[in-house]
Amino acid sequence: MEVALHGEGKRFLVFSSSILHAEIAHYSRHPDDCFLLLPPDPTDQTIQNVMELKLAQYYPLQFWTLDELKQHASEVALIEPRPDILDELRQAGFRLTVRSPKPMEVVYLP
Repeated sequence: MEVALHGEGKRFLVFSSSILHAEIAHYSRHPDDCFLLLPPDPTDQTIQNVMELKLAQYYPLQFWTLDELKQHASEVALIEPRPDILDELRQAGFRLTVRSPKPMEVVYLP
């Protein structure tokens, strides 16, 4: 899937799940182009967010903020994004395009 996404101009793979990010980045030909999206609200410290920050001590997770995502929007493929992330992006004015719903949801920010 990575080759097809790159062929469509999507350089960066962005995830909202640390487990999925770690798995795909490990096998990626371009692991430096894989990022984990931090929650838009820094006070939103869910158990998952705390675990991701702790996991970063042991595995090289690369994080992006919503601002970094906006800077590179045309080159981003969101992989299995959480619904709250999609809602936040819509509220920020992004038009989202579902590239493929299955087997793994991929969303573009045109």
